[in-house]
Amino acid sequence: MSDKERAEALLIKMFNINLCPRFTPTIATQKKIQYWLTVAHCFPDMTRLKWSKFEIDKGDTMLLKVKRLINGVMLGAAGEKCRDG
Repeated sequence: MSDKERAEALLIKMFNINLCPRFTPTIATQKKIQYWLTVAHCFPDMTRLKWSKFEIDKGDTMLLKVKRLINGVMLGAAGEKCRDG
């Protein structure tokens, strides 16, 4: 089971949140979010992490990009909790 799968399982267990793949960021963007959570210990700085990184389809709305950001932060926090035990 990968780290992402373990984090998703923990989100389902803790908050009863089942994430659709359409509402999660790409793996490259998720790694950037994870950097902000683990190294900088803060919410991602949106002046450095551009909103265009959260765009998967050409017609994605800003609301969908924000949802991907929030879901990425939740996945990152759940992944840290999985690693800590």
